[in-house]
Amino acid sequence: MKKSAFISDIIFTFFVSSLFSLCLFRYNRIELWLACLLALFCGGLASGAIAAWLQNKRKYHFLKKSEEALKQKLSLHLV
Repeated sequence: MKKSAFISDIIFTFFVSSLFSLCLFRYNRIELWLACLLALFCGGLASGAIAAWLQNKRKYHFLKKSEEALKQKLSLHLV
């Protein structure tokens, strides 16, 4: 995954979860300033969780590719 796609996924997650949370908090008749703060907090938590998950996924695939390359290098020596 490219770094720009990684960052855009995190930003998208932040805005979508913040907007959804803000609508949910306003529906429950929470004051606007408190709803905005809670929505930003929820957006930050969601984007942090997605960032950790995507980073873990990215590292796993990178490790898998590097192990495949190492396997190819070693197979040439064994033949």
